[in-house]
Amino acid sequence: MAIKNILALVVLLSVVGVSVAIPQLLDLDYYRSKCPKAEEIVRGVTVQYVSRQKTLAAKLLRMHFHDCFVRVSLVHLFETVNQGI
Repeated sequence: MAIKNILALVVLLSVVGVSVAIPQLLDLDYYRSKCPKAEEIVRGVTVQYVSRQKTLAAKLLRMHFHDCFVRVSLVHLFETVNQGI
């Protein structure tokens, strides 16, 4: 029983550590001062490659939603562990 509680605490602290660290790394306007044309460049290159290879759009969309799913799964895990303690 004690091992189960310790394991739950380790998982909880790991998830909290990750969830606290992630928002600090992301800034919506980061490239506005560093490289003002970054979004324009990325959009142009993406359109250029998607026009050549039509399946790339679906792959990029899938990758985006996979990343979002992983983040949501971490939050769900945190809530599940938190309710179990």
